[in-house]
Amino acid sequence: MMKKEIADAVSFSFCHTLIARHIERKEQYERELYRTTQMRGNQK
Repeated sequence: MMKKEIADAVSFSFCHTLIARHIERKEQYERELYRTTQMRGNQK
């Protein structure tokens, strides 16, 4: 029982870390996208 709980906690924190990294990357990507579209808009 205890081993299963530990395994669940580990897999949960692992998934949480992956999700957090994914969100971070997505925000960075959107920021870059916004910056490039702003630059393109200024060139017109």
